[in-house]
Amino acid sequence: MTGRTLHDEKLISLREVPDFLPTRRGKKLHISTVHRWVQKGARGKVLESVLLGGVRYTSLEALVRFMTTSTVELTEVRRQAIVMDEVERRGFLNPRQPRSEIRGRQTDKTDRQ
Repeated sequence: MTGRTLHDEKLISLREVPDFLPTRRGKKLHISTVHRWVQKGARGKVLESVLLGGVRYTSLEALVRFMTTSTVELTEVRRQAIVMDEVERRGFLNPRQPRSEIRGRQTDKTDRQ
């Protein structure tokens, strides 16, 4: 959970979550989707949950926070992921490899060609 707790919120079991969401083409949301939101998340956000007595719960408030992710937030998460992938691909995140070595290798490759 990211800085928030489910303390003092109305807890519901994960099995009850589909009852609080609208149907799609007349079908309820499948319970495995709710479990996936808790474990892996969706669109860069994870549904907050807590395990009590062997039963996993979330809250109505956490469900609202999860469902009201704005497009701006999602775009920013994707943009940051793309930037970090590019930085890693270029080798700038390896603290053991000084930049001078990276530059030296690039010039060596161009000299050989």
